[in-house]
Amino acid sequence: MPAAHVEILSVVGFVALWVGIVWLVSFFSGWRVLAAAYPCVRTFPSAAWRFRTLGMRWANYGCCVTLGADATDLCVRVLWIFRPGHAAFCVPWQDVRVEEQERTFMGLLPFRCAVFTLAREPHVELLVAPKLAREILDHPDVRGASPTVKWLEDDAQT
Repeated sequence: MPAAHVEILSVVGFVALWVGIVWLVSFFSGWRVLAAAYPCVRTFPSAAWRFRTLGMRWANYGCCVTLGADATDLCVRVLWIFRPGHAAFCVPWQDVRVEEQERTFMGLLPFRCAVFTLAREPHVELLVAPKLAREILDHPDVRGASPTVKWLEDDAQT
């Protein structure tokens, strides 16, 4: 087989493998479920937090997620290279509950996270750093939104 054919087949094979793996991650992480339940049929909000980390089920989208927010919706999308199977989604704030939790990684390492639970798909949670969650919720463009929010400090005060 000529070397040019091997190179072309290698590139095509790599792209097919990449698309397949990224699509499988979207399936097992629950991203596809959320995108179907909350399709993004609007322009992405101007208030955006780019290159952020988001956890969903067993998947960790490290530094490849953009979160956008305004008074009506929380919108989420990934970098273009991870788009196969990862359609953007926008969740109305009235469907969002945010709760800061203490969790453990593999039962060993404790960490704090802000858990976004969505009304239509409560079994697929979005995990972000508490600092990022506070940044989003405190942003002027998000004022007037009404998600249910519970921080760990609130428990300590009661």
